[in-house]
Amino acid sequence: MGPYLILLRCTLRRFISRLSIACPMPRRTAMVFVFCLMLLSFFSLNALAEDQLDGTDILVIPVGDHEADLHLDEEITYTWILCNQGGDRYHIGLTPVINETIFQARASPTYEYIGPNQSDDSCKDVSLIVTAPSDGGEATVSIGLSIRAINISTGDDFEETFYTTNRLTGITHPADPEGKLFILFWPYDNPLPAPLDNKWGAFLVSFLIWVLLAGLVVLITKVFARAVAHTETRLDDMIVEIMKGPIFIMIVISGLAICLGIIGLPSDMAGLFDTVFGLVMVILFTWIAYKLFKDILIYYGRILSAKTQTDLDDRLIPVIGKVGGVVIILIGMIFVMQSLGYDITLFLAGMGVMGLIIAFAAQDTLSNFFSGIFLMLDRPFEAGDLIKLNSGEVCRVAWVGLRSTKLYHMATHEMIVLPNNMLAEQRVVNVTMPDARGRSSITIGVAYGTDMDRVKKVLLDLVKSHPNVLKGDKQDPVFRVTEFADSSVNLKVIFWLDAVENKWRVESELKELIDKRFKEENIEIPFPQRVIYMHGEEKI
Repeated sequence: MGPYLILLRCTLRRFISRLSIACPMPRRTAMVFVFCLMLLSFFSLNALAEDQLDGTDILVIPVGDHEADLHLDEEITYTWILCNQGGDRYHIGLTPVINETIFQARASPTYEYIGPNQSDDSCKDVSLIVTAPSDGGEATVSIGLSIRAINISTGDDFEETFYTTNRLTGITHPADPEGKLFILFWPYDNPLPAPLDNKWGAFLVSFLIWVLLAGLVVLITKVFARAVAHTETRLDDMIVEIMKGPIFIMIVISGLAICLGIIGLPSDMAGLFDTVFGLVMVILFTWIAYKLFKDILIYYGRILSAKTQTDLDDRLIPVIGKVGGVVIILIGMIFVMQSLGYDITLFLAGMGVMGLIIAFAAQDTLSNFFSGIFLMLDRPFEAGDLIKLNSGEVCRVAWVGLRSTKLYHMATHEMIVLPNNMLAEQRVVNVTMPDARGRSSITIGVAYGTDMDRVKKVLLDLVKSHPNVLKGDKQDPVFRVTEFADSSVNLKVIFWLDAVENKWRVESELKELIDKRFKEENIEIPFPQRVIYMHGEEKI
């Protein structure tokens, strides 16, 4: 991974020098962006290989594949990254090495200076530009780039050649299509009368055949759409609606690409049209993938999630929809850049570095996100449950999200928004589980000498008379003597409630009834008293 880290370091410097990281974005968007960039950077880094210039500390890292198939008059650029791992400065001379005269090659630049390690100019890009001949048959040629490094401090001279493999495919068609009449893929001699007995007439008629084919496909698609409209599922209707437009465009563009060979375009114009054709196809396939994902997969995902009892899929489906849409668009952009001839390896490596930077900045958001997923999977509580926090607050769960959980504090009539990582790391008591019943108790003291049987009967009768207290089936209230205190005998009555949320109201009502009944029964509730005796009052 050494050269990869060097490449990432160099790429980061370029990004910092060219890009001002001052564009704030929502945390969810940043999180989605981070996942996509880290995924792309993983694949890009594994695509690199390295070599070392003999006798030096210079790493030579090839960018992309250094084997290529070339058409006539086609040009290709091979790129290497030179990174100095030592402390000396080098003068680099670059020369193409070519033994076959049918190809042309040139180095860009012809010389460079590379600074010592950790300096701003310790890494440089060098290129070998190869041009195929304008005519000829199939051939395979090795073309090299000679890299000569001169140590400026010592004057030592080192040279090594790095080769590329170039295969000439010959002409595009076995027979020259210029002036031929094409019926779809098959060329024929032009039998048309004037004024269509030339290459322009052949082009017009051939392209018209392709347009008619596209129109026929559209007509068949409409008939098929009417047929599937009577089926029970909407899946076939949505697929037909998504595909009918792109299929028409693909047929027309493919026909145009074939028919342009009839005119005999110059090689530069033919290359330009090939680029445009590839660009249009990439955009179409990206659009199809995006629509299939958003309109079909996510649509049915929402339907299935609505039938499940868990909230996890209901929360994740929108996130998957956003992440998947961004990933599809990013992949489409990568293929667009490739179709335009750009090398995307450095771009992906740079985006990977940017993703790591944003990941460190958004680590709290990521922690909350994964904590939210674990809460939804483990389900220690759900919306509507009463929970008790470490602080002693008893709240009702209003909503469990991917980043935070909303809790309604009944005592203060406030909505508490608690980050999921804080909630996952503390002790939470779910007072609603294992069922809706609640258990409570009231502690009270009576004076020494009080008839315990009478006190027991009074307390149990009062508690049983309350409508929210459960009776029978091993749920009758229980009387206990808990302590002989300094000034009272402490008693406790334990009882079950029909609903845990009634706990505080029932306790208050029972305490009022007990105080009133004890006064009627002359049952004393003692309290601590001190008697002070004064000696020598007469002297005072």
